[in-house]
Amino acid sequence: MWPHEDPIGKTLRDETNRVQVVVSVVPDTIYTTTVERERPPAYYLPLTQNYESGVALHVRTAGSPMSLVSAIRDVVHEVDGQLAVERPQLLRDVLDRTLGRQRMMATLVSVFGAVALMLAGLGLDGVMAYTATQRAPEIAIRLAIGAQPGEVVSLLMRRGLRLLVAGLAIGVMVALRGTWYIQAQLFGVTATDPLTFVSGSVVLASAGLSRR
Repeated sequence: MWPHEDPIGKTLRDETNRVQVVVSVVPDTIYTTTVERERPPAYYLPLTQNYESGVALHVRTAGSPMSLVSAIRDVVHEVDGQLAVERPQLLRDVLDRTLGRQRMMATLVSVFGAVALMLAGLGLDGVMAYTATQRAPEIAIRLAIGAQPGEVVSLLMRRGLRLLVAGLAIGVMVALRGTWYIQAQLFGVTATDPLTFVSGSVVLASAGLSRR
């Protein structure tokens, strides 16, 4: 809000049109149920200015967190005997519940993608096998008129590689175009992740070359 300026002492108006004075700056924090690429604007208010009957107490531990619940309750009671510590839970469990739907969708998409890649590989292998079978008479004639086996193999490999490279190039371009529609749904990986494209191309190329 105040680029290249010291925000301490600046004022802003909140949702209730109250004027708030900035007294400190904290790192970005996620306050939504989904992991987003950009952090939404957020600010903290003192509890006395924005009272809530229940607040969250975060404790960082070096050992087993749940084994310290009793000690934490004792410390809180020493501060105020009327305060109660309820529902202790691990932050990773909260995160797992929050990301449960996203992880399930990611797993389903991964499974469907793997099945699609397998079917594409099987289809390519079948097409190459059919092509090789159709050219069996041509191969026999070339060998009969004096062609060396190595020359025939080299000829077939060159023709097959040209088709394979052209198909992979077209597929990669179409895939790159399609990533624009799913880019907003990705997290932790780019829409043009090199490992994804290279591994998919290698699998399809292996399926195509296995019949050559």
